[in-house]
Amino acid sequence: MAGRPRGFNRSAAEADQRGKAEKAEKAGHIGDRREAEPLVQEAFALLEPTDELNARAKAYLALAEVRRCEGRTDAEASALADARALLTAKGNEALLQRITL
Repeated sequence: MAGRPRGFNRSAAEADQRGKAEKAEKAGHIGDRREAEPLVQEAFALLEPTDELNARAKAYLALAEVRRCEGRTDAEASALADARALLTAKGNEALLQRITL
């Protein structure tokens, strides 16, 4: 369990992160940046102390979607690059193939 804080519950943290990321994406789609930004940041805060590369990559994908909805293509590309790097490190070819260039 190296890289995880004492008392870390992987399934609960991942579920919480997924929920926040999904809410952030929905908020981004309806143009509610005030809601989307904090949710993405909360997801990152939950995952920062972990070695959960797939979950962290998915948080970057949520951030990329929020940025896309905002019309911030440079910031979207940066978040996608971060997600790709984590997925490459993890060896998650399936999700890598789903990310469009």
